[in-house]
Amino acid sequence: MRVLFLYPNVSRYPAIPIGVGSLIAALQGKGHEWTLFDATFYDDDELMRTFIDYVRISSCEMLAIHCTSCDWRLVQILLAGLQEGYPENTIIKVIGGPHPTSAPDEVIDSGLVDVVTIGEGEETINELVERVAGGRDISLVENCWIKTNGRINKNRLRPLIDDLDSLPIPAWEIFDDRHVRGVEEDPKGDSQRIVGIETSRGCPYSCTYCVNSHLRTIYKDVKGKFCREKSANRVIAESRSAKERVRADFIKFVDDNFMGPDKRLVELSKRFPVEVGLPLHLQVSADKVNRRTIRLMAEMGVVRLGIGVETGNEIYRKKILTKFITNEQIVEAFRLAREYGIATKAYYMIGLPFDRREYIEQTIEFNELAKPDITFVSTYFPFPGTILGRAVLEKNLVEHYEYLPDFYRESILKFDDLAAEDLQDLRRRFANVTLNTGPFERRDLERLTGDNYSKTKPRKSDRAYQR
Repeated sequence: MRVLFLYPNVSRYPAIPIGVGSLIAALQGKGHEWTLFDATFYDDDELMRTFIDYVRISSCEMLAIHCTSCDWRLVQILLAGLQEGYPENTIIKVIGGPHPTSAPDEVIDSGLVDVVTIGEGEETINELVERVAGGRDISLVENCWIKTNGRINKNRLRPLIDDLDSLPIPAWEIFDDRHVRGVEEDPKGDSQRIVGIETSRGCPYSCTYCVNSHLRTIYKDVKGKFCREKSANRVIAESRSAKERVRADFIKFVDDNFMGPDKRLVELSKRFPVEVGLPLHLQVSADKVNRRTIRLMAEMGVVRLGIGVETGNEIYRKKILTKFITNEQIVEAFRLAREYGIATKAYYMIGLPFDRREYIEQTIEFNELAKPDITFVSTYFPFPGTILGRAVLEKNLVEHYEYLPDFYRESILKFDDLAAEDLQDLRRRFANVTLNTGPFERRDLERLTGDNYSKTKPRKSDRAYQR
């Protein structure tokens, strides 16, 4: 069985995609052949032709795609171009990731894929490949929506993977080395070889703008614990593997909120600097930062700490975003990090629903009070499946719903006193602000849908998937 994995990466930001690496690792050693098409480093004028040629040459029987909502337009363009440029193909097209999980109806209705996978993919991809390789029926594979004889089977979700230590270590070494070299901001200006590591799944919070609110909903009746952590032994083993296999000299824990069981933090604070000895970046919620936890993180080797602030308006943060963290807690978290010599990165959103210039001005002032070393300011996007995304559509706050290539610049929302250029001007006024876009120009999707591929233009949807 030959499987081709597609990593679309519309933003072209170089970083090893942990989800893709984990899926490929899940197939390794199972007797199947696989290859990877990484779109990151191809220019717009060569991407489509190269992709179609690659699919032909690979002789794959299954095309597996990992897709975020930002990637979805590009994925549609590539798959439509594949249909036009290689119409005789009989490849089974499987798509998974955050966007298909949140908007399965929209994805399956596109007519471009055969199987939509929802939720965690390691066990699912294994079962799909084994069944296809053995000539067996795939119509009832759990976690999948599958087209069969003109009908769509919407199968139940399988239990969440309880033992994350049982998962294979991601196949980092299969990716272009440019993904490892690191483009993230370093306050000291040092070059780094960065590898991201997932130490947990699930988040204890249910912020309205985040996909975790949707995941909690779809998994509420499914057996298994939503928040799970890898053991200290596994975190250390995975970090050492990154150090040895791809020469990582900086580890980034990519969890939405690293702070798991206290026992694990204590153990890692003692063992990580001795057994791995690499500097760390991790992300935590401000309410989990106190003198004891920040001391343990410093002892563990944390040199950079990311904290989601979202807005400086505490009332909005609590009532609209349901993020119940006070401004006082946030300021104290940044202060403690500075005290222990840990550089900080603050995450904000502008262009939130009902946003006004005065609200963003408040956030700019609050950022000066928090004093992060790096400030990342994204533009809010109403992602499908999220509580706030549904509210935006219900209240008719968008002109039309269109997936954007990134969430750094444009907004699709309507505002009373803000225009697109106003958001950009306000963003530049944040202290130490970065767009975090990396060294490559972002995709020009209109160029990809030019005269040679006129049939590949995806429709602009007036709706996101709504339950």
